[in-house]
Amino acid sequence: MKLGPHVIRPTPEALTWARQAGVVKQIDGTEALGQAPPDAVRIFRHYFADQQLDADPQVISAAILNALKGYRHPRLYVEVWNEVHPTRDQMCAVINLLHRAGVKVAIGSWGTGDYTAEDWEAARNSGADAIAVHCYWAERGFTRWNALRYRQFWRSGDPPVIITECGRDRVRDGNGGTYVGQGGWRRDGISAEQYVAELIAYDTELQRDSYMIGATVFTAGATDDWRDFDTDGITDPLLARLSAVRQTGGTAMALKDQFPNEYAAWVAAGGVENNFLTFLVGQGKIKPTKEIVKKMAGEVIAKATELQRAVDALPLP
Repeated sequence: MKLGPHVIRPTPEALTWARQAGVVKQIDGTEALGQAPPDAVRIFRHYFADQQLDADPQVISAAILNALKGYRHPRLYVEVWNEVHPTRDQMCAVINLLHRAGVKVAIGSWGTGDYTAEDWEAARNSGADAIAVHCYWAERGFTRWNALRYRQFWRSGDPPVIITECGRDRVRDGNGGTYVGQGGWRRDGISAEQYVAELIAYDTELQRDSYMIGATVFTAGATDDWRDFDTDGITDPLLARLSAVRQTGGTAMALKDQFPNEYAAWVAAGGVENNFLTFLVGQGKIKPTKEIVKKMAGEVIAKATELQRAVDALPLP
């Protein structure tokens, strides 16, 4: 699987996801990195309140290493700048210092839709161990301008790619490059179920790229200013869906395709497709999560409301 958590605060939900992920990112902390499976990729970012591109490379690298507090892992990468545009020489200077300290570097992390062929060329020739990008989307899906922009620039021989931020956001995917989306899946007004489905679909899309290391979803352990992006509330259903994908060989499949025999029996017994999930839970084929139970309860309420309206319409005294 390609998806993992982007962690601001190591909440219980963030750590739960980290323990099952193939890639984990954390800002100014290593708790989630330490909880990740042994072979998982770790990404560390030190937050710079003032990202001065012309700052002394020694100062920049020392700040990153101090924030790491001695944490090391063979699959650890560190980011340097975030959503700015350093030159190749600026990249090289910091990368060389971090390499001397025995730390791999993922360089780039440009804003979604905000990097060019020149940016990519600088990163390609910087000596970095991976190229980091941000990839967001809105209601127009996974466009080549944002969610899949890296495909325009990557060439054979380039470093592998890590998506260090992804998910729903406000992006320039409208006609003429206008903005669409409100900024965060909650602000867009989509359901948790829809967002989980989008993330699973994105994971499936990323698996087409052999050079893609993985992608971290912004954000687990959200602070209040990022609450519209918070993934903690969807951790259980997302992990359940990711587990189901793993069991099918890494390809997202509809429930009726994952359980064909059960689906055939359900339909033969007069079942309807939108209640098949309830049937699978009842048969013990799928473990119920809070999100699944809420969905089931919503269906019961909807049916009860429909029945009440039918009763009220009867010509009875």
